[in-house]
Amino acid sequence: MRNRTTKNLRTWAMALILVWGPTAQANAFEFPDFSELSEGFAIGFDAVIVRPLYITSLVVGSIMLLPAIGMAALDGEESRDEAIELFVTVPYEDAIERELGDF
Repeated sequence: MRNRTTKNLRTWAMALILVWGPTAQANAFEFPDFSELSEGFAIGFDAVIVRPLYITSLVVGSIMLLPAIGMAALDGEESRDEAIELFVTVPYEDAIERELGDF
């Protein structure tokens, strides 16, 4: 029984690493400065490339929020609020509320 539990824990740990690794890298990405390019190009780039990435980040963040809330609940309400902001609020603001072409 213990061997089975250890195997399950390892499997879940690997799944979390595989999911959180790309998410952390996506959050570390810095967009290039479009101030010298035309506004139309910036809006098009935002609509075609950036918004779908942020929407994907929002979906993945919403899925990852459930285990993160469980872990953050052990540390208190402030940690829970930080997890919600990191996984849902920031991607939502960037994907939905931000104006097109405004980086």
